[in-house]
This record gives sequence, structure tokens and C-alpha cells, in this order.
Amino acid sequence: MLRVKIKYRRSWLRRIPLPVLAMLLGLLTGLAVWLVLDRIQSTALRDIFLNDLEQRLDDQARNSLDGFNNYLTRFSTTARLLANNTRMAYYLEPVYWVPKEPFEQRRYRETPPPWLPYWVRWNHLLNPGFVLLVDDSGDTREVYQLSDQTFPEQANHIDPSVLEQSRKEPFLTNIDDQLYVLVSDIVNDTSGIRMGSMIIAVPVDSNLLAASLTEVNSDNSLIAVVNADEQTVIASSNDVKIPFGASTDSLESRYFMRWQAFSEYKGLDINLQFMTLVPRLPIEQTMQSVLNLEHQQRLIQAAVLILVFTLIILLVSSRITRALKRLSRFSQKALGIQQPIQKQGNQLLILEDWVRQFIRLVRSARDDMRQQHEAAMRETVAMKSAVMQTTLDAIATIDSDGTIIEFNQSAQKMFGLDQEGVFWRPISDLFVASERPRLMAIVSGSAKRARNSGHGLPELQARRQNGDIFPVEVTALPFSLESELVYALSIHDISSRKKSEQQIQQLARFASESPSPVMRVSDLGVLLYANDASEPLLQYWGCSRQQTLPLYWRNLLDKVLQSGRDNEVELLTGEQIFSLLFAPVSEFGYVNIYARDITQVRIAEQQARSHQSELVHVCRLSTMGEMSTGIAHELNQPLAAIVNFANGCVRRIDNGAAVADIQPALVQISRQAERAGKIIKRMRGLVSRQVGQREVADINALIREVLSFIEFDIHKASIMLDLQLSENPLWVKVDLVQIEQVLMNLIKNALDAIEETDPQERVIEVQTLRQGEAVRVCVTDTAGILQAQQVEQLFDAFYTTKESGMGMGLPISQTIIQDHGGRIWAQASEASATLFCFEILASEPLNTCVGERMNED
Repeated sequence: MLRVKIKYRRSWLRRIPLPVLAMLLGLLTGLAVWLVLDRIQSTALRDIFLNDLEQRLDDQARNSLDGFNNYLTRFSTTARLLANNTRMAYYLEPVYWVPKEPFEQRRYRETPPPWLPYWVRWNHLLNPGFVLLVDDSGDTREVYQLSDQTFPEQANHIDPSVLEQSRKEPFLTNIDDQLYVLVSDIVNDTSGIRMGSMIIAVPVDSNLLAASLTEVNSDNSLIAVVNADEQTVIASSNDVKIPFGASTDSLESRYFMRWQAFSEYKGLDINLQFMTLVPRLPIEQTMQSVLNLEHQQRLIQAAVLILVFTLIILLVSSRITRALKRLSRFSQKALGIQQPIQKQGNQLLILEDWVRQFIRLVRSARDDMRQQHEAAMRETVAMKSAVMQTTLDAIATIDSDGTIIEFNQSAQKMFGLDQEGVFWRPISDLFVASERPRLMAIVSGSAKRARNSGHGLPELQARRQNGDIFPVEVTALPFSLESELVYALSIHDISSRKKSEQQIQQLARFASESPSPVMRVSDLGVLLYANDASEPLLQYWGCSRQQTLPLYWRNLLDKVLQSGRDNEVELLTGEQIFSLLFAPVSEFGYVNIYARDITQVRIAEQQARSHQSELVHVCRLSTMGEMSTGIAHELNQPLAAIVNFANGCVRRIDNGAAVADIQPALVQISRQAERAGKIIKRMRGLVSRQVGQREVADINALIREVLSFIEFDIHKASIMLDLQLSENPLWVKVDLVQIEQVLMNLIKNALDAIEETDPQERVIEVQTLRQGEAVRVCVTDTAGILQAQQVEQLFDAFYTTKESGMGMGLPISQTIIQDHGGRIWAQASEASATLFCFEILASEPLNTCVGERMNED
């Protein structure tokens, strides 16, 4: 009964041939192994590929943003060069921009403006949209348009805070819904007077972004500026592939994207981000191709594994079959038992065919694997050769004797050698003689360092072909080439790094080496740093480093931090005067204090004012000497009247006249005496040395006062005086004596110059008018037009066109007007006329003014 059960249990196995069963078992085993390995290796390979892709995308994004920043920095450098060129200074010299005064804006398009140098061609830079000249109040005075874009209305006025920020770094801002990059710098005239700023406005569009990509070695990447709040594209380097207004969601299916914030650009009212895009399709196709290749290789491996496993099973099964056959024959002969197995073909022939087929498959697989290995080796050699030729470091291969057997192109450039003259020469020839033992020690000790996994970076002195010596870092790695030991040397030029380290060290010592006080104070008023030059200030405040400043200065620091603007104050410490500049750094919560000792500056200013007052006094005395004839004539009139009236009174008294008859004559004597006294009083006021004091006066009254002194000279020379004075008073706050001296100089110069002309053509015109926020006074004479060279030298000291002149009148006048914050100039007015003008700021009238007092006198 047991035998029957056994036959029943094994009956289905007896119907399946043992080789078929072995093949099925091998196939199932190989398929299971292939499925497991394919899933694990595919996942691992995909992860490795994606991680490498992430790293490359991050590097590409950083390089793109660095290229964009570097490109804008070149605009900043160009702005500084243009703002400080001599053409700009000479152009601004005669210009005077009055804040808040109506003006006509100048625009240039086809022809460059005269304030730009001839060499400006925007080499290696994209043409900016606009170049602006603005005054300190932010009003745009002149525009140079280099693009076809319409000039934005908002650019007619630039906020002063934007000007300040754009001088420090490129500044991103919205102008008429268009994103612009602004870079600027201060412009001065030839005297160093600040006139305003020059701004380069570059529209952030596809042209700018595409141009910035030239700073980065990238063939297929794109960049864009994105509104992070709305997730839309504002500008891109390719408007066709990434149009304006495209949403980032629609781009995600076609590109790998990396976002970066504009951390260096502030002042925008929208949240902008810098986006780097790399097309997905080529990368995904490459990744899929690699995965398919790996999939095919694993399929071949699984097939080979199945064949090997089946072969082993068949070998075992054949031995079992032979044993069963021997056992069957023995049982038939000895025991008479039937054969326990079925005869179903020649299993040995089948096994032989399978073995032959297996051998053929193994040979074919071996040939395929050899071809793949050789192709992989060729690819590896090509990749290594490309790496050696494209790396920036010098790579040399030497034998055990130190002879060069391979030298890449970077090494040839670094040492200035050609390919023919470098091979088979000692590597030590490329280094300074004193460094050669160290080099060979590095090479000989590289094998030991490689076993210990230690990689030092020794520093040596190398020598170029032209004899220049430069520092390098050398690493050596030994490897076997057939039966010979060779060494690979990597030589890195560290000249730039050494120079940068030296510059960093010098910058770090800048504050401590400064002869002027430099300090840093926290938002709590704690003195964090102070150099040695700050000791006088620390003694004045009564504190030392890491201590708190006095309350007044802490309150001042709080105001500066809250406003975020620089503040400059003066401090008197005993015998020294310091100018303190408080520069807040709000994002880090501290204030830098830069101090200057201006004691000698203030002393020099006081001495200059004293010398100017002395010079003006001498000039007044000289003028009075020249006017002595006119003054004598003016005094002679009241004195002669007094004598005549007195003689008349005497005669009437002798004739017995009553007191009532001589009273009118006595009244006239009194009035003429008062008139003479006023003349002497005016002369005394003009020539006396007075302390400079400014008062509000009517410029018209001052002109009439001066004309009263030279009225006699004007009539004597038969000169027609044309007074075109303003109908309304023109109030100015001035030093009366100094401005009268300027008026006296200009009118006296016109009087002297006009005496040489025809008496019928002698005309002097004096004109006053209001010019914006200034009062202008012009004196015109008909003495002929001055030459251009004479006009340029008129205000030079000791230059004169008169035989007896000192040449100091006009220089003194120029000094006085500039001290009053005004300007003075000369120009040709008509065919035979010369015009002298000066302008000073207008003032509000006071209750009691100098003009009224003069009229009363």
C-alpha cells in the first residue's frame, strides 16, 4: 500500500523529463535573481545619477548668479570711470543747477553728449538703456538714450536714497513697470564741487540676461528673473523659449529649475528671485539610455547565470541518471525487477547538445564581454586624456629617475614650455635649485603617504622658462605601469591665492594702521573696537574698550540706527576738533564711527577769512585813493555852499538885517554841513576795518550807494549810466562792505575800460533781476569784446589789462562771491560789449532792513 502511495505521489514527476525539470528550475532561479538585482541596481544607479545632477545644477545656478553679479559690477566700474573723466568735469564747470527750479531737460540720442569721453563704445558690455545726469535733489537734467525704449516718466526724478544705494552697488528698481538696474557715481566740476550724479540705467530684459551668460561656460542653460509672489517670469535670457509672463508651473515639465534670492539687491517692492533652468529632455534621455544599457547587461548576466545553473543541474542529473540505469540493469539481472525509469530518448545526447550549446553561448558572451571591456577601456582612456588636457592644474608623469614622460597643456602654459622641449628632461629643472631636494623627497615619500592615506600639500618655488619664480603646491601619487613604478605629479599655481591672502591681511590691518580714529559701537552703546588713534576720544568720553558710551552719545547712536543714514558731527576735545562720521550697519546692529582731526583745517579757515578781510580792506583803500578826485568834488559842493551862505549872512548882518532875514541861510548852512558829514561817514564806513557780519539788504540800495561814490567820475567821463534795476526790492543776506567792494570793482573796471572809447559810445548798464532762487547783478560796458584768452585769465591773481592796475580786484571779488555761496563770470554780450555778472542766493526780507536804513540816510 505504501508503494502505491509512493507511485501516486511521484507519478507526475515521472512524466516530466529530468533535463526539462532542471531547465525550468534554472530559469525560475535566474529570473528571480534578475528581477531582484535589476530593481536594486536600477534604483541605486538612478539615485547616483540624480544626486550628481543635483550637484551640477546647484553649481550651474551659483555660476549663473555669479556671472550676473560680475556683469553688473562691470557696469559699476564703467560708471565710476565715466563720472570721473575730465570731459565731465569741464562740462559741469560753467553749469549751475538750482534745486527745485524749472528747467528744460536735455536729451541726446543719435549724437553722444559732450560730457562723455570719445572712447566710450561700451566694449564687452551691452549698451545700457539710458545714461542720466541728475542733480543732488534727484531731478534728471540730461538724458542719453542708447535704446529704442521710451524714456520712462518716473526716471525724471530719482529718489536720493536710490542714488546713495546705487553708488555702493548695482540697484534693482521698478521704473514705469519695467525692471532696471541702476549704477551711479558722484560727478564734480573741475573745482571738486559736487554737482550731482551720473546714472547708468540698464533694463533687465533678455539682452542683459543673455549677455551675463557669456560670463559662464554654459551651452544649454537659461536664466530668468521671476516674481516669487506670483510665480511668473519677468525677464529671461531667451524670450522664445521662456516668454514674458510664463508661469513657473508650466516650465517645470520642461526644465530643471534652481531658485536663488537677490540677497545683494535691495529696495524693491516686489519679491524677485533668480532662476537657472536646464532642459529636462536631454538629461532624461541620457539617464534613460544609461539605465537601458545597464538593463541589457544585467539581462545578459541573468541569461548566463541561468545557463550555468542549468548545466550544473544537468551534470548532476546525468550522473543520477547513469546511477539509476546501472541500478536498473542490476535489478533486472539480479532481482528481475522492472526498470524504475522510463526510456524517453537519449538523455546523454541531449545533455551533450546542451553542453555544446552552453559552450557556444559562453564563448559568444566572452567575446561580447571582451569587446565591451575594450570599448570601456578606450572610453576611460579618452576621458582621462580629456581631463588631463582641460584641467587648470599642471599634471606631469615622471619615471623613478624624475624624467618627464607626459606633460599636459596646462603644464606647458604654466611653465612657458613647448611640447618638444619638455619630454625626457628632469622634472627638477622646472624648480628653483634650492627646492629640488624637497621635490624629490616628496616624490620618494609619496608611496608611503598613499599607504597611510595622508595627502600633504607642500609648497615649493617653481621657475618659468622666462626666469620668473612663482609658488606652487605639489602632490605626488605613485602607480605601476607594467613592471615600472611611475609617479603622477599635480602642480597647482598658488600665486593668485598668495596675493589674495596678502591683500586680506593688509585689509585686516587697515583699521589698526589708520592714523585717524576708527571705532565700532553696538546698538546698546558698547564700544566693540577702537584703534590706537582713538585714544583722545576715549579719554574725552571717559570710557575704554568693551565699555558703554555716555548717555548723549548712546541716544545719538539710536537715532542713527533708526534712520539708517550717515550722520556727521563735530566734537571739541580741549585743543582738538574732530569730525565724527556715524555710519550705521542696521542689518548687523552696530555703528561704525570714522573720525578726522580737523583742528588745522579750522585754523586755516579762520586764517583765510582773516587774510581775505585784510585783502579786501587794502583793496578798499586803493579804490578810495583812485576815487579821491570825485570824493573831493563831492565834499567841495556842500563846503562851498556853507562858505557862500556864511558870507551872505555876514553881509546881511553888516547891513543891519534882522534875525528872521538870515534864518533861511543858517538852515541851509546846517543842511549842507549834515550832507558833508554823511559823505565823510560813508567814506569812513568804506575804508574802516570791520568784523565780517552779514545782514539782509536790498541789492538795489547797495548799487545806488556805490554809485554815489563814483557819480562825479561818471559825469566827468561823459558816460551814460543805464540803470535797469528791478522794480521790487531784491533781498540778499550779505556782508555789506564786501558786496559793496565787489560792485565797486566791477563798475570801476567798466569806468576805466570805457574811457578809451568814443565819448558818444560810452554806456555802462547795471541790471538786477531775480533768477530762480538767486539774485543776479550784471554790469555791461561798451569798451569792446575781450579775447577768449583774456576771459580765461581775468580772475587769476595779479593779471590786469591796465597799466597801473594790480590785478587783484576781480580775484578778490571772486573769493567774496564764492564765500557767499554764489558765482561770478565774464562773457561777450554783443558785438562791442563785455558782460560781468554774479549771482548770490536770495533771502527773505526782515522787519528792518539795511536798504531801508540806507534810504533814510
